[in-house]
Amino acid sequence: MSHNKTMGSSKELETAISAAKQAGAVLLDYYNKNYSVFDKENNTPVTDADFASEKIICNILSKKFDYPILSEESVDDKKRLNSEFVWIVDPLDGTKDFIKKTSEFTIAIALAQNGVSVIGAVYRPLTSELYFAEKDKGAYLQKGNDSPEKLHVSNKIELIQSSFIMSEPKQLNIEAMDSLGIKNRTRVGSLVLKGCLIAQGKFDALFSFSFNTSEWDTCAFDVILREAGGIISDAFGDPIIYNKKEVGTKRCIVISNGLLHQEIIKKLSPFTSVFN
Repeated sequence: MSHNKTMGSSKELETAISAAKQAGAVLLDYYNKNYSVFDKENNTPVTDADFASEKIICNILSKKFDYPILSEESVDDKKRLNSEFVWIVDPLDGTKDFIKKTSEFTIAIALAQNGVSVIGAVYRPLTSELYFAEKDKGAYLQKGNDSPEKLHVSNKIELIQSSFIMSEPKQLNIEAMDSLGIKNRTRVGSLVLKGCLIAQGKFDALFSFSFNTSEWDTCAFDVILREAGGIISDAFGDPIIYNKKEVGTKRCIVISNGLLHQEIIKKLSPFTSVFN
């Protein structure tokens, strides 16, 4: 990778990027083929492509490093709870979008250190877009083989003029949007992609009352967003902690350019007080 010399990327980041791209090639191979779709216990779909992507990622990561891996489609190895470092992987974020062929699906690979996201690589196979970041080294977007561009969040400070990404069209999400006076709303697939688009400055914020968000849904873009100047937190302003015993969160997630964050949290409080 050409930018390594200037950025001083770690071996971990290089490995995450390589794994994401190789898994991307596997997903594209499945994309236009017939593949099996199964329903998981939580009523979300999983496909042969998810499993194939996961297999290649886990093989690549475990060959280079002996860190435990927490991955969406694998049995949870609780040894990770005693490890300073853990890989957190979503081999196909936006499976519904993959099935519907919307192009809005991603591969997300992150490294957490003592509960904090320190490396993130997010690859969007259909557009060959790679978002990546390492803590304290900035966030970047690389399109195909072009030189990576530095990412920065938007500078919007007025909620009323902000463009929000819509999360699931649940009644609670819509009511909260209405109450904040948000008119400019756009639907985007994968949650990981949503976070990256906010890091890129294409949108200003989102919040989600999904109640089934897991660590692999946020960890990779967490460091990308923060390195681009944004903030991700729960509805009370607390950061997301990784490598917890329970990998799901029952709280609302708020993602923003940072400038809008406190106001969003304040205005959501009538909706979020029930979770405290």
